[in-house]
Amino acid sequence: MNTSTSVEHLNLRVDLKESKLPDYDKISNLTSVQLDSFYGDFLQSNKSERDNVGLEAALKLLDGVTSNTGCMELVYSGYDLSDPLYTINDCKLRGTSYSAALHAKFKIITYEKEQVKKNKKLKI
Repeated sequence: MNTSTSVEHLNLRVDLKESKLPDYDKISNLTSVQLDSFYGDFLQSNKSERDNVGLEAALKLLDGVTSNTGCMELVYSGYDLSDPLYTINDCKLRGTSYSAALHAKFKIITYEKEQVKKNKKLKI
């Protein structure tokens, strides 16, 4: 029994030595994958017309929100990202975070009470 166990371990060692290890030069840089996903897919920072994914999709969920009385409506019209105020090295020296401002554009539409009554009649 001890002989067969030692043979199995020996075969296992041989198999490991003969097996091919993955080529680590071909594995992509995980940091660049995360950055590309965040800036390219989520923020869509380099696009003039944004697709309905990521932050754009989240902000569009707020489009068309109305007040309880129906007199006001919130309409989403886009967002902009400003450039960071400081460089990465300046932020390290100042002890601040490297960040940029997000400016979401919304319009508030107010309706007169008469218009609200007409809309309620039409919706029924």
